[in-house]
Amino acid sequence: MGNNSRVKGNVFSNGTVQGVGGRGFIDDSIIVAGNGNKIKGLDIGGDAMAHTCEDSDIVGELTYVSGGGIVNCTSSGAEKERPNEIDPIPLPISSTQIDDWKAHAISGGVFTAAW
Repeated sequence: MGNNSRVKGNVFSNGTVQGVGGRGFIDDSIIVAGNGNKIKGLDIGGDAMAHTCEDSDIVGELTYVSGGGIVNCTSSGAEKERPNEIDPIPLPISSTQIDDWKAHAISGGVFTAAW
């Protein structure tokens, strides 16, 4: 996340989420799946769950995975350790749909979705 970027909602990621060039902000909760992945350089307005937390401030509860850890993170709620990896989930949007959006973006103009 770029300096001072903000997500107004929740985040689920299959990989590390970090602030680049400064802090990133997530108004609600974040879950980062996969061992070795982390949250870093973020201000989180809700709960956080990841293998590792670094240099972040969490308003809610912080849960990390056994074998991971907490490095310079603060949490207003409880800090918990869970024994198992957080399972990744596949992107709920097909590659075909993404390719279609890319084609429309490259062509320019105005596109009205059918839904």
